[in-house]
Amino acid sequence: MEIPWIGYYHYDGERVFGDFNEYRAWYESRSDSTGCQSLDKVGIFFSRSLLIKKDVDLIHLLIGQLEKRGIFPVPVFAQKRDYGGEGCPGAEAGISLLKGVDLVINCESSFLLQTPIGGETGPTILEGLDVPIIQTIYSGQKTEEEWRKDPRGVHPMSQVYWVAQPEFNGTVGPVIVSARDENIDDTFGFRKPIPERVGFLIDRVCAWLKLGRLSARERRVTFLLHKNPCAGVEASVAGGAGLDTLESVVRVMRQMQKKGYDIVDCPETGKELIDIIMDRKAICEFRWTTTDEIVKKGGAIAFIDTARYNQWLNELPRAAQEKMISGWGEPPGEGMIHDGRIVITGVNFGNVNVLVEPKRGCYGARCDGQVCRILHDPDIAPTHQCLATYKWVQENSDVIVSVGTHGYIEFLPGKGVGLSNECFSEIIVGDKPHLYIYTVKNNSEGILAKRRAYATLVDHMGPIMQTSGLYDELDEMEELLGQFTRAKNLNEENRQGVIYRQVLALAEKANLVDPGKEIAPDVLVEQLHAKLNLFRETRITDGMHILGKAPDHEQMANMMVSIMRFDGDRPSIRRLILDLMGYTY
Repeated sequence: MEIPWIGYYHYDGERVFGDFNEYRAWYESRSDSTGCQSLDKVGIFFSRSLLIKKDVDLIHLLIGQLEKRGIFPVPVFAQKRDYGGEGCPGAEAGISLLKGVDLVINCESSFLLQTPIGGETGPTILEGLDVPIIQTIYSGQKTEEEWRKDPRGVHPMSQVYWVAQPEFNGTVGPVIVSARDENIDDTFGFRKPIPERVGFLIDRVCAWLKLGRLSARERRVTFLLHKNPCAGVEASVAGGAGLDTLESVVRVMRQMQKKGYDIVDCPETGKELIDIIMDRKAICEFRWTTTDEIVKKGGAIAFIDTARYNQWLNELPRAAQEKMISGWGEPPGEGMIHDGRIVITGVNFGNVNVLVEPKRGCYGARCDGQVCRILHDPDIAPTHQCLATYKWVQENSDVIVSVGTHGYIEFLPGKGVGLSNECFSEIIVGDKPHLYIYTVKNNSEGILAKRRAYATLVDHMGPIMQTSGLYDELDEMEELLGQFTRAKNLNEENRQGVIYRQVLALAEKANLVDPGKEIAPDVLVEQLHAKLNLFRETRITDGMHILGKAPDHEQMANMMVSIMRFDGDRPSIRRLILDLMGYTY
């Protein structure tokens, strides 16, 4: 078979195809095909080199699995220009063949697209596709058995080429699907598919496709609010680094309502939302909240009986089941139980549910090391109520939205990268699309959410920074320091003495000097001037960020001044202003 630089491939085809219409016509002509115009189309992007070396078992399995689910596979191969030759159009030309698909499974390593340093940037062909691109991982340094035994997951080199670099091009949800074939001695390795992992990948593909097919009114959305672990007080609900999570959720819900989502009794403000949550006690047991009170006040969104929970538990791999029972006893456990059933807490607003994440490593209201077992065992499995909550969420959601930085899903026990079905982060998220509203200021932990919780990040800016200014006795002190300087310039020694004693008293009150310590007036004034300048210029946050709310003009000016106030590669804004005024800075 002659293999061009780019094209469409199918294992049943006697040749490769250079045109989509040609490929589709051939596909529909097959005796077992019923036409594909109305089917979801999923692209499979892979390297031309796999065809050349006949290392296509994974591609064949992906094609077959998609077809079993009633999906039209669009496998496209390409040769990167770097490794091609004269006339090679490169990967970008191959990607262009994927236009019109509903989702892409990327089976390529490294960067999909590369922009030269200093080159122009703009919309890329990937942005033109405007579809999810789910990343696959090939464990080239390890066999399947070696990968399963290694708590790190895939080898660091595989993480670089198969996870980190593709992320630069916007790939999401990396799933290991193949490993080195131990039976073939080849310098570059052959890819041995891992059928169970391929099945999970296709489950996720189907969930994304379903989300895209559903109308806004049909989509079921669950918002997850975080709380601090081992902080047994109700005030820890709905935290998020620099984000007003409650107001953000309400604003998103109101926008969703305008777009046609089925939302009932949507709160007007974030305060109204938290009042509803706390009035109903739609939270887990805390220091002053019992399960009986939760049920009585309407905070229970569902009850799970032991038989139903055991079905979920038995679906887990044996190793995961044993870890949960070892940590928390036989189901249903002791925490969040009412009349023998597990209580799931939350608030329903039609097709939108708002839940506060369940406790991950403890139960009950005490923090004594007995119910709060995570204090002694950081790797303990999630509780039975935690698993029940997320299994219920999976069954009653088309998409999960984690709100704010950060929750615990991405930190649950399991492999680092390239998760298995025994890893609790995967067990908790399942195959559902997972969106995560996350601060742009925390890249390192955001990466964990992307790789371990299969999250697609929706990042947000941090709060605007503003100068703290002076207040109370500090403001009064600055006024007195100005009076002292004027009195000194006029040689008013008596007035200087009076002002000095007033300044010293204020400085002692503000703990800026040691009480009773004699300090020469000029020295004190100079020291206090320096400290007040430091206090005045210290940056503090101007409230919290609200998702979708842009800074006003004054806030934008404050932010720009904060960014430009120090010298870097270019002079600071202060230096430029003083230069214009003729001062030396």
